[in-house]
Amino acid sequence: MAWFLSVLFAFITNKKVVFGSADMALHTLLKESISFFTLRGASLLADTAILFVGLTLLKGSPIIVKIIDQIVVIALNYVFSKHIFA
Repeated sequence: MAWFLSVLFAFITNKKVVFGSADMALHTLLKESISFFTLRGASLLADTAILFVGLTLLKGSPIIVKIIDQIVVIALNYVFSKHIFA
């Protein structure tokens, strides 16, 4: 539930504030929201994979692995958002 609500908030924020997308047609909202949630799901999978590999397989330092993870996930989310609202 927390993930869904945070992604919903990110979608609204990205649409309105960050990218200034004014198209509020139902078709556009559905297309953008489905794409946004799908790509955020992909970044969640990347997040999980990076943490698994870094912590479980490589036995890395939790703080270092998390920092690397967050840099990658933030970059992915930015690129994904630019793709949706471009």
